[in-house]
Amino acid sequence: MKFIKLIGNVINISHISNITIINNSYYLIHMNNYQTKGFFLTICGFITSQNDIFHICKEKQPDDYNTITKFINDSNYIVK
Repeated sequence: MKFIKLIGNVINISHISNITIINNSYYLIHMNNYQTKGFFLTICGFITSQNDIFHICKEKQPDDYNTITKFINDSNYIVK
């Protein structure tokens, strides 16, 4: 397993769904959610699932922003 260490979090990279780059100054890290919540009553019901999203801003979190930038640029998982 590989991890990314940020200021307030350590992220398992296998749980990253995608990273959205906004104006080269903002990242949205979308995480996979392996938990579902819901209930069923006889034959009807519902199931919900919500993915966590980390917001990384170049101005507010420069260290985290640089870490994610390095991860994207050095990643073997990305086809350039």
